[in-house]
Amino acid sequence: MNIRDMFFKEIDRDIKGVIKVGQSDDENIFQELDEYVVTSELEKYMDRFFAAYKRGVESRTDKMGVWISGFFGSGKSHFLKILSYILSNKVVMDDKGQSHAASSFFLEGVKVENESLKKKISEVSGWSDDVDVILFNIDSKSATDSKMNKEAVKDVFMKVFNDYLGYCGSIPFLADFERKLDNDGRYEEFKTKFEEINGSSWVESREDFYFIQDEIMETVVSLGIMSENEARNWTENAQSSYSLSIDKFAEYIRKYCESKGKDHHVLFLVDEIGQYIADDSKLMLNLQTVTEDLGTACKGNAWIIVTSQQDIDSITKTMGEDFSKIQGRFDTRIALSSANVDEVIRKRILYKKDTATVILKDLYGSHEFDIKGNITFSEGTPEMPLYADADEFAEVYPFIPYQFKLLGNVLTSVRQYSSSGKHLADGERSMLALFKEAAQKYENEREGVLVPFNAFYSALDDFIDHTHRIVITQAVRNSRLNSFDVELLKVLFMIKHVNNFSKNLENITTLMISNINEDRLDLGKKVEASLRVLCDELLVQKNGNEYIFLTNEEQEAEDAIRKINIDPTETVNYVAQVAFEEIIAMVNNKYRYNNRYQFSFNQKIDNRQYKSNQLSNITLHLLTAYSGEIDDLALSLKAATEKSVIVRLSDDYAYLSETEEMKKIESFLQRPDLTSLNDYEIISATKRKERNDKAKRIKDYIRMALETADIYVGDGKIATKSKDVTARINEAFSKLIASEYSKLKDMTSEPAQSDILDVLKKNKTQMKLDLGDMAEPNADALKEMIAVIQYAGRTGAKFSIKQAFDKFMAAPYGYVEEDIEFLIATLYKKGQISLKMNSVIYSPASTSAEDAYKFITKREYREKILLEMKETPKTQWVKAVKDVIRDFFSRSVVSDDADALMRDFRNYGSSKKATIEDILRSDYGRDSKLPGKSVLEKAVRLIDDTCNISDPMTFYRRVDELFDDFDETSVELGDLNTFLGGVQKEKFIKACRTLAFYEASKNYISAAEIIENANQVKKIISLQKPYSFIPKLEQYEKMLGEAIVALLEEDAKRIEPDIYADRKLVMDSIEDDRPYAAALKKKFGDKFDELIEKLNTCKDIASLNGIPSESNALLQNSLDELKKTEHAYQLSIMPKEPADGGEKPATPVAPPVKVINTVPVTMRTLTGNRTYTFRTETEIDEFVEEIRKNLKSKLGADTVIKLS
Repeated sequence: MNIRDMFFKEIDRDIKGVIKVGQSDDENIFQELDEYVVTSELEKYMDRFFAAYKRGVESRTDKMGVWISGFFGSGKSHFLKILSYILSNKVVMDDKGQSHAASSFFLEGVKVENESLKKKISEVSGWSDDVDVILFNIDSKSATDSKMNKEAVKDVFMKVFNDYLGYCGSIPFLADFERKLDNDGRYEEFKTKFEEINGSSWVESREDFYFIQDEIMETVVSLGIMSENEARNWTENAQSSYSLSIDKFAEYIRKYCESKGKDHHVLFLVDEIGQYIADDSKLMLNLQTVTEDLGTACKGNAWIIVTSQQDIDSITKTMGEDFSKIQGRFDTRIALSSANVDEVIRKRILYKKDTATVILKDLYGSHEFDIKGNITFSEGTPEMPLYADADEFAEVYPFIPYQFKLLGNVLTSVRQYSSSGKHLADGERSMLALFKEAAQKYENEREGVLVPFNAFYSALDDFIDHTHRIVITQAVRNSRLNSFDVELLKVLFMIKHVNNFSKNLENITTLMISNINEDRLDLGKKVEASLRVLCDELLVQKNGNEYIFLTNEEQEAEDAIRKINIDPTETVNYVAQVAFEEIIAMVNNKYRYNNRYQFSFNQKIDNRQYKSNQLSNITLHLLTAYSGEIDDLALSLKAATEKSVIVRLSDDYAYLSETEEMKKIESFLQRPDLTSLNDYEIISATKRKERNDKAKRIKDYIRMALETADIYVGDGKIATKSKDVTARINEAFSKLIASEYSKLKDMTSEPAQSDILDVLKKNKTQMKLDLGDMAEPNADALKEMIAVIQYAGRTGAKFSIKQAFDKFMAAPYGYVEEDIEFLIATLYKKGQISLKMNSVIYSPASTSAEDAYKFITKREYREKILLEMKETPKTQWVKAVKDVIRDFFSRSVVSDDADALMRDFRNYGSSKKATIEDILRSDYGRDSKLPGKSVLEKAVRLIDDTCNISDPMTFYRRVDELFDDFDETSVELGDLNTFLGGVQKEKFIKACRTLAFYEASKNYISAAEIIENANQVKKIISLQKPYSFIPKLEQYEKMLGEAIVALLEEDAKRIEPDIYADRKLVMDSIEDDRPYAAALKKKFGDKFDELIEKLNTCKDIASLNGIPSESNALLQNSLDELKKTEHAYQLSIMPKEPADGGEKPATPVAPPVKVINTVPVTMRTLTGNRTYTFRTETEIDEFVEEIRKNLKSKLGADTVIKLS
């Protein structure tokens, strides 16, 4: 059976591919209504729409917006137009001249099966007399530059409303004029009169408003509508004075509806609103305001029903404004899917006759296996529907189910990237038309033939832009290409911009299948050969396993890229970068042997260092095909020589060629002249994407090449258990480490920093060293370290901690820092080695655990600290240390260990030194006469001289050298301790005090006995070791003290009366009636009492003899203070002058106190500091007379002479 005979309706009948909004002839409308397929999806959406509309008519609502969305070619414009027919219940004529209401197409027959929907359609169509349906494509109705106006949406709505009412929509101010005439009932009269004057009808002439202003003026003046001045003023200013706000527009609609009756509705059906608004937020805001104001003003009597490729949420969320209001108004949302288009095509175009259905089902049954085997898509391709069963095969034949989905995607991508703009953008190519035309091309073929995907191209050819179509045109004329090559090129063009569809050989082969019996293997070879030809001709580019259609500009770019030369080194370096940093990617380029040990490694590729300054012991060496090395024996030898893991990448993957091509693209994109290319931005974006795609592919290829690579370690190629790249490398490194670091196993413990400090804090008894005992932790490692330190000592070489690190972190050890530090700490604590810095040796006896830890572990000491085997002190030296501990420190010897002895000695010395220094501070301060200070100071010097030595050998030698001094000082300290600890010390101190009293008064003492006692005390005190003379000292101190006390008492008796006399003189001078008397008496009395107390407690004669002078001074000071106080008192009681200037009082209120003046005089002042010698009585008389005269000269009124 021929394919054309299979269809229920003629396949070559005239069918409008897309019913454009604006087509209104009855023939087209009848076909639209008659052949319109109400799919199950459309039935659901119709029911939703009419339910919402019905609610709006029967009750007030502000949710009066309907948003219909669907991809390009989905039938949304057709659906909108069908709704307009039903809402207005349009009446159309068939070819026989019979009339049919639009609702009848849906209420009769089986087009609609849902009875509830039929009822709604019946009700809604019954309201058609009270409904104005205004259907328009907003883009075609808007002015060319209208989108520049932020209120363009409102202006278009006003225009189509005016047009619908018969007014001049293109000239809004003129439409307002017509509306005014109409409202006044004079519009028809005006039109008639105008035609009389002008000769043409008003409707035909009004678009030429600026050329007919005189006729308009004459018309309105002759009819009395305006005066001549008013008419002239209107015609001149109508345009400039015109304005239309959105609320005014809404008010027009409201008034219009009210004028038609309370239930009258105006419906705006707007096609392609989404395309018109695009991403212009201002236009969307304008639509929002129009919808909002119409909803508020008209309360559901005005509806807006729009179509868009995108749903409303998708459009508004990218604009960054608040569009919640418009989203609320457009409460009814309809989204047409591709399934709806499929169903329409199947029912309207592909519906089969019963006989054809039987034939096709049988055909599928006999070829099902071949069909399913031939029509397949590669893994990862988004779902492409295939034949579900024989029923579907018969239903869609000669097409394949995937073509519905893929062609929809093609239409969208072609419209976006490759259409000439106008026709395709207007929707002239729909899915319906494409399938119909493709079916017509194969209508004369018999059953078994399938329509290949390239068949859809011819229906698109006229609508493709020049950039893409010229490539196909030139290919047709290319003698090196056959017809199959050209058809394949068409397919590649159509799928060029389809996202998520792999353009690989398998998928392209499927698209070219044209018969159910097709030999897919042969077809695949044919397609592959054709693709090679197309690539050679630069019409197609292979990107990985995908084939990309190229425009002429893209061909030029591809040709330029192919001519770029890339240095192989650049290619290999990129492979190394991906391999080392993205795939193998070990942290810090270290192989993790276990949780404790990590080994850094060098990175090489093709015998070159990947990075500079790589100094590790082992290497990871990658070899590519560029290296030319493939021999197993040579590679094994290289691995052993280099101490490396050699990885020879598999040659089965095109990572090198892909990398070279990627580098060419990068070089091309950096060309300064790139911007001069046509379609620069598109080519640049495409190449950048291609570069990124290649980068991802290269990574996959390199990973697969590493997964299948040959790996060589030590003495040959190894077989790894895992296929994972990192696991394979780790396994190889494990073998290399076991070989190169053979002594790593000697480290049997895993010490941490805390363990190092712990071992340093242990005492000697807790530490055992028997390196022959293999049960001891790390025994072999300790042996190795001792052997290395001993060897350095024998050869006279210095061996620092840093050298220990260098030695034991390298092969064959591989220890970590904590291992080496722990081994050093263990040997040090066990006394096997010592630490030396700046010629000073540090041992456990001389160094705290904390300091030793610092020396061993801190980085700043690594080069300063030397490791040496420890020496043993001589027996004589050890004996000397023990004797000093017992005799000098008075301690027991608790250990024979040299380190312990040294440590104890230092501890005892520190303690004894602190005790002696306390004694020196407390008993031997300034002016102390206590004996033994030199002995104590000598003891401190001996302790410092030995305990400050950190080198054990030097320490022991020095203690032995100073042994006699320690012994002598020990005896002297014994005598001194006895003296200081008993009563002798107090007796000595008392004697020193008594002698100090004597020394202070000795110029006043002339008694020989007293002077002798003092000399004896002084003599004993000055002895270096006075300990045996303390009894004698006590006797002499007693006699000296008693004599001094007697002298003091005698002088005190002589001086005391004079003090009391001075006191009496002061007290008598104070008048009892004075207000200050009591205070001064107490003050002066206290001071004289203090002086008498001083007299009674004075300990030396010199101080005692100075007391009379103090008494004289106190007397004079007291009298002076009394004078001042009395004077102040007299001033306070002096009579004031009378206020009226009268006479002053003749006498004071109280007579002033007479204060006695004391004149202190000494014999020295009376004699003028001269010395007199008397030989005769006459000389004595003359002297006395001179004294008498001097004393008399000093007498005066109220004066007392004090002679001392």
